[in-house]
Amino acid sequence: MATERGRFGGVQPVKRQVVEERHSRFSGDDDDDRDGGTFEDEEPQMDTSMRQVIIVDGLPIVPKEKYEKLSNVIRKFFTQVGAIVENGLDMPQDDAGTSKGFAFIEFSTEAEAIAAITKANGYKLDKSHTFQVNSYEDHAKFMAVPDEEGELVPPPFVPKEDMRHWLMDPAARDQFVVRYNDETELWWNESTKPASDPEYSRKNWTDDYVRWSPMGTFLVTFHRLGLMLWGGPSWKKVLKINHGGVKLIDFSPCETFLVTWSPEADQTQALIVWNVKTGKEMRRFQARPPPHPTRPRLPPT
Repeated sequence: MATERGRFGGVQPVKRQVVEERHSRFSGDDDDDRDGGTFEDEEPQMDTSMRQVIIVDGLPIVPKEKYEKLSNVIRKFFTQVGAIVENGLDMPQDDAGTSKGFAFIEFSTEAEAIAAITKANGYKLDKSHTFQVNSYEDHAKFMAVPDEEGELVPPPFVPKEDMRHWLMDPAARDQFVVRYNDETELWWNESTKPASDPEYSRKNWTDDYVRWSPMGTFLVTFHRLGLMLWGGPSWKKVLKINHGGVKLIDFSPCETFLVTWSPEADQTQALIVWNVKTGKEMRRFQARPPPHPTRPRLPPT
């Protein structure tokens, strides 16, 4: 079964088509792993960041006898913002037990740490002490800056591929994609002399099906953990969208935004709008309206 999809809407001189799920006309399997990769090709990475940790500077320097009292004051103040994890407050001391004037505080979540920075930075504990609060990640970034400036070596220039290369086809041919078994093939539509080989093919390119963007710039493949957008003459991966179990997508007419929906997600925020250029999540929406509350029955009068 074939479904024709125009790039710009209406009748256009160049169009792309989608032909889905038909039996293989070829024998043999191609195990060639092309450039790119899918979600399953990526090794899981351990999160070693410390975004939930803040550094509080500007604390009073107190002797060992007053250390516990100051610790309780700091803990009481910051627990108003968020939950501090067990043993999550650390005020370094010198050999004599005197505090050094700063502390590390670890919250349960990154959001609580951000709220603590917003609320506490610049707060006057007394006339002589004002909090200076920063994220631990920022501190590590600043400490990694070398003392001496090195020579700037610009990265080599890599020209970007033309995402509209198919519009320059001398014969103004249509282009369509064929899906059968585990194969996905891209073909030029030759009206007089059919091509014997596809323009591009790849095995296990998608877990489910594929779809063109409205203007034909991207080919979208669906995977268990999200979406992949491919394009250019070499069909390299352009963008990865992390939204598990996506079943429906829709582009804005100019391909600026992408909307995804997953039946596996919390339906109160299962519709997500993405910026196609940056891959940034813009906003979430409710996928289904909440059920109307049942009106209580009044006793008969």
